[in-house]
Amino acid sequence: MSKILFLLDFYLVHNTIESFNRLVFLSPNIISNGLYQKEKLAFTPLQIYKNAGYKIVFVYSGNASWCNLGNYFKNQGVDEIIDENTLMQDFPQARKTKYKYGIADEFMYKKIYSIFENATNPTLVISLSISTHRPYIHKSKTQLIDENALDEKILNQFIISDSIGALNAYAYANDEFGKFLDRIKESSLRENIIIAATGDHRFRDIKMDIKSQKAFAYSVPFSKYLKNDIYYDKSRVGSHKDIFPTLYNLTLSDTKYLSLGGRNMLAPIKNEKLEFGFNELVWIDQNGVYDGNNGYYFENNTSIKYTNKAFELDLYHKKFSKNYKELFQKQLNYRLVNLKTSNNSE
Repeated sequence: MSKILFLLDFYLVHNTIESFNRLVFLSPNIISNGLYQKEKLAFTPLQIYKNAGYKIVFVYSGNASWCNLGNYFKNQGVDEIIDENTLMQDFPQARKTKYKYGIADEFMYKKIYSIFENATNPTLVISLSISTHRPYIHKSKTQLIDENALDEKILNQFIISDSIGALNAYAYANDEFGKFLDRIKESSLRENIIIAATGDHRFRDIKMDIKSQKAFAYSVPFSKYLKNDIYYDKSRVGSHKDIFPTLYNLTLSDTKYLSLGGRNMLAPIKNEKLEFGFNELVWIDQNGVYDGNNGYYFENNTSIKYTNKAFELDLYHKKFSKNYKELFQKQLNYRLVNLKTSNNSE
């Protein structure tokens, strides 16, 4: 039986392409429509899995021309590109849900399931959904949220007038993902599939208290579905840099890969310095959240909500964000210079 890996990046709104480039191409810059768009970039997760014999499929419920992703994936060796046009051909009823950014999530999940069913080789599916992008396409569907049952405090957290629309969109996206997971769990495929799901950023139509929720303001979920018992620490901090190193350790053996401080989050801690989560604006470790020259302790060891009392940073923490950003850029420059040199020598 084939081992199948599925990566989902959902909650597609602004800045998604930046998160996607960092996660899939290990690039701090948007590279899919730039100078090197036709060149194969070394050390990406795509190349790692391709070299390991995986078939790679990109499934997107929007249009693959967005940021030239379809063409760039082809240039990186991806075997199949599936977007809204393919999905509407396979599922004509999807046309009723078509809007500016794509079609409803459910058709993407149906297609992914069929890929799993028909896979004869190890397969990596990378997927992007769009159902929480405004304007909310759930409006063509049965309402999932009962407005009368909602606490007024919840509705007051929204920065838009259509709070019910936003909640229904959020509910729809999560409900369809849940149905997809249930379908996998109830099938014979469950023995051969690893599912990893994350977001590119939080749901932005909700207010955040920056005085105590700075880490929450830039945090996203990372969910895993695995068939075996594993080491898991729910209070462990991390970020997108850790996702593929975690998946490599679950699916590949004796494989070298490029890590930008990423580590296997499903294994005991080996290096305390790698226990951090990074964002362009803030970063965290197990002690607290750091913003510029200020640090804030977490309220307790089970939450990333923090106290509003700042503490002075040591030199390591003061320079960390700047040094990490420089590392991220320098490693990309190195890969691009080697790419250019390799191409010139051919």
